Amino acid sequence: MSYRKTSRSEKVRADSMKRILKSARLLFSKHGYAATTMQNIVTDAETSIGNLYFYFANKEDLLKALMDEAAQQNWAHADEIAAMVKPGPARVAVVVYTNVTSLTGPIRDLARIALEGSPAVVQHIIDIHAARMRTLINESFPGRSKTELELMAAAVFGANRACVEQFVFGKIGARSEQIAEFLVRWHLHAMLVPEKEITNAIRTVSAVLAKLRGRK
Repeated sequence: MSYRKTSRSEKVRADSMKRILKSARLLFSKHGYAATTMQNIVTDAETSIGNLYFYFANKEDLLKALMDEAAQQNWAHADEIAAMVKPGPARVAVVVYTNVTSLTGPIRDLARIALEGSPAVVQHIIDIHAARMRTLINESFPGRSKTELELMAAAVFGANRACVEQFVFGKIGARSEQIAEFLVRWHLHAMLVPEKEITNAIRTVSAVLAKLRGRK
């Protein structure tokens, strides 16, 4: 017998998945990925083990879905901001700043979960973010060689990840905004962007964020 989809059944499925993912995020944050069991999530989400396995094959699959959802939301926000700035150093600045302040701020718990999670899921998230970073760099520095662009993208992503990891595990005492601005300046200096353009890029970040706050 085939499963017949209706608007009501789709809503039930969406609500059930949302509840499960919410519980998983809460428990992974509170107890850690390794210590949290599928049964813990079932109990917190007030669902059944059968229902949980209907949506997710295992805990790793659940973590991957949670990270995918967070990544999509994070990049959707970054894309909205990037669209307000022409390709170039300023666009790199606003995207790096936005991503870093998100990972060290509102979704800090998810960043920690991702870093503590299974190696396969961690690599999945790395691949997604690294690909997005390569696209950003390619658009912003079209005059550079392919090899140089690939190295730039890898360096940006690597430094961002290292700083975020040190921050979420309490090894860096700087504020989220300080880390983000430092990384923006660090990256643009390494890309041989003139100091005046770097200063303008930082000002652009401030202007774009102020504009977004004005919309709310």
